[in-house]
Amino acid sequence: MDEETWSDVFFTILLKDAGCSSNAARVYELYDNDDLLVKANFYTVDHQSLSQVAKFVWSHLAPQAPIREQLSRLVHLAINGNELQNEMVAARCERGASIAKRMGFSDRVAESINGLNEHWNGKGRPNRLSENNIPICSRIALLSHVAEIFYSAGGPAYALKEICRRSATWFDPRLVAALKLASGRPRFWPTLQSANFEETVMSFKPACHTNEVDDTQVDIIAEAFAEVIDSKSPFYIRSFRSCGRHCRCYRGRTGPADGPAAGAETDCITSRHRQVRSKQRDT
Repeated sequence: MDEETWSDVFFTILLKDAGCSSNAARVYELYDNDDLLVKANFYTVDHQSLSQVAKFVWSHLAPQAPIREQLSRLVHLAINGNELQNEMVAARCERGASIAKRMGFSDRVAESINGLNEHWNGKGRPNRLSENNIPICSRIALLSHVAEIFYSAGGPAYALKEICRRSATWFDPRLVAALKLASGRPRFWPTLQSANFEETVMSFKPACHTNEVDDTQVDIIAEAFAEVIDSKSPFYIRSFRSCGRHCRCYRGRTGPADGPAAGAETDCITSRHRQVRSKQRDT
C-alpha cells in the first residue's frame, strides 16, 4: 500500500464515527433505548437472516415500556424498517463525509466515510455498492470496526469466526485473509486493550500529511466538532456553535482568553449547557 492510500485509510478510520451523532436521536426515538448499545449490537446481526433481525429488534425495543407499546413499535419497524435503515445510514455517512471535507480532508477520505456501510455482496447501504466499487478505505474501515466489536463481545476466536462467516458477503475476502494472517501475531489482539493504545495508533500517523494550521483552520476544526455535538439531539441544535460565537464576542470585547474574558467564556458555556439540560428535563 502506497503512502497516499495509507494516509486515506488512517484518517478514514479516525473519522469514521464523525457522523454517528446525526442519527442518535432517531435511534433512541425508534427503540426507546441506549442508541450506542443499539448501534453497536446491530453489527453482530446477520442482516440477511429475518429471524436474527427480529430477535435483535425485540430484545432491544423499549425494554422499560409496556408490552402494548413494544408491539406498536415492533409493527412500525416491521412496516418501515428498510426505509428507516436507509435514512439513518445515509444521515450518518453523509454527515460524516461533510464534516471530513469541512476539516480539510481529501475527497477520497470523504468518499470512503460515505461508503462505510457498503457490503462486498452489494447488499449494504446507502448506495448498494459491491466488490471493488466500494472504496478500499471503506472496506478496511468496516472490517476493522466490526472485528473490534466482536473482539470486545467474545474475544479473538469469536471475532475471527464471525468475520470469516461474513467473508464475501460483508467483507472483501482478501482483507479477511489478511486479518487472519495478522491476527497470528502475539500482540495483535492485546494491543486493543493496552494502556498506551492511543500512542500506538498515533505512531502509525502518515508523515506526508502532518501540516501546521492557522487560526482560521483551527476555527473550522472547532466548528466541525461543534457540529458533531450539535447533531446528537434536537436539544443541541446550534447550541455549541452559538457558544463559539458568544465566546468570540466576549473575547473581542474583554481581551485574551487568559484575561477577564476567560471567566465570561466559561460562564457562557455553563449557562448554555444548563439551558439545554433544562429543556431535556422539561420534555
